[in-house]
Amino acid sequence: MENQELAGADRAGQTLEFTGNWREYLPIAASNALLTIVTLGIYRFWAAARQRP
Repeated sequence: MENQELAGADRAGQTLEFTGNWREYLPIAASNALLTIVTLGIYRFWAAARQRP
């Protein structure tokens, strides 16, 4: 159990980095923004999940 906790603590300090092209990310960001506005913010939870790798 302690090993799993230590492994989780090590990953907590890491950050994600987008290594792709902005053209790959633009459709995701644009559709997330549009759906968040149309649904008055309800979609933001799914938008955050969709942006993760």
